[in-house]
Amino acid sequence: MLRASLVLLPFLSPAHAELPLILEADAGREGAPRLSIPAPEGTYEITVRMKGNAGSPASVLAEQRRLMVEGIRFRGSKPVERSFIVNVRRPGLGQLPANASGGTSVRLKPREVGAANWDDSLSLEITGDALMMWARAVPVVLPTLYLAGDSTVTDQPIAPNASWGQMLPRFFGAKLAVANHAESGETLKSFVTEQRLDKLLSTLRAGDWVMIQFAHNDQKAQWPQTYADAATTYRAWLRAYIAEVRRRGATPILVTSPDRRNFDAAGRIESTLGDYPEAMRVVAREEG
Repeated sequence: MLRASLVLLPFLSPAHAELPLILEADAGREGAPRLSIPAPEGTYEITVRMKGNAGSPASVLAEQRRLMVEGIRFRGSKPVERSFIVNVRRPGLGQLPANASGGTSVRLKPREVGAANWDDSLSLEITGDALMMWARAVPVVLPTLYLAGDSTVTDQPIAPNASWGQMLPRFFGAKLAVANHAESGETLKSFVTEQRLDKLLSTLRAGDWVMIQFAHNDQKAQWPQTYADAATTYRAWLRAYIAEVRRRGATPILVTSPDRRNFDAAGRIESTLGDYPEAMRVVAREEG
């Protein structure tokens, strides 16, 4: 079993970001090494140097279990390097006008307080029988793909739970940042009232993209505060999102939700989303 201990050099602001983050061998350290470093909000190019056992492929996760690199193979004692992009965020909305209405930060759920996606650190984890020898974080400005959605999109914190959203960074390497603002239980309405949309829009730039996927919770009539009828209010809220994204020069992408894992007697998937997927398609066609 390979073990590692952490020697952390100061990393307090983007001006310090080229300082190396070093992991050294230590017989007293067990399990998958984890690295958590103070880092301001922003986007960073991370380069990690690792070595490990040939028979045990490794993966690199960041923040709240976002998949950055997978299937890393080792040959003998030869180190392997990989680079990828990590987006780091904080709940605050930044400097606001003195008399601006609304809150000053995202209204986090209790389970989110102190979680890796919202804390004051940039977190890395190496899985498998591997050792993270060295890592470097450099602030960069890149096109960003933002995600707005519910539990099927969010960075799920506990394995084996996972979403398609937290797997996306693995496909983009060091070319694009993925900023996943989705959270379990969210709807088009609550994403606004909890100021999650405000947070997303506060860093959105011209040329970015925003993938929008809601329906699972919007269809719950037993949640009257956030219920949105597929034929009326659901479509109106989607159009409001599209307008806000386009107003900032970014591109909205509407994503129909995956069905729940409900199967009939023949083993076929049952449709559980009613008219919501078609409502989203109608809005997409009408809005172009």
